[in-house]
Amino acid sequence: MLLLGVRVLFKKGGEFQSQHISDNAYLKEKGIHCVIEQDKEARMSNKAY
Repeated sequence: MLLLGVRVLFKKGGEFQSQHISDNAYLKEKGIHCVIEQDKEARMSNKAY
């Protein structure tokens, strides 16, 4: 756990990286996003029927 905090403690302006899926550039490129958003999209597309 200590090693995870090294960047935060010793780098000026250091902060933990976001662990949220929507903040990941690679996943954005692949069209993968938060399960809550995917669920909302699926529910909206099913309302049309």
